[in-house]
Amino acid sequence: MKGENMGAELPADAGAVTEATGQGANPDAQVEADTVTTHVETTSVRTENGAIVVTGRLFRHGGGNGRPHRFSGKPMKPPPRPTRRPARVAQMLAFAHRVEAGVERGEFAGFVTWSHGK
Repeated sequence: MKGENMGAELPADAGAVTEATGQGANPDAQVEADTVTTHVETTSVRTENGAIVVTGRLFRHGGGNGRPHRFSGKPMKPPPRPTRRPARVAQMLAFAHRVEAGVERGEFAGFVTWSHGK
């Protein structure tokens, strides 16, 4: 039947934790992670209907645009702070001051007569 969960008949396997965390290729990954990091330990239990219940903290990494998500016990590093740059209005004001100073010095005298003469 479509939508029926057939997981209850399947035996629980030890690789469920590594498959759930995206570390299916390395069954020893959970042991290595516990010895290296100092985070809240994550445990999982396979229920009678075949679902995997995870208790503890998991952090989702990557994914999006059709790619699968990865899970780990450590949070990602925060992204770098954006670089500060002058606001657009400040740039335009500085340009206006330069043009005004050029007009006062007479640098644009020929341009003014040329543009109004047409």
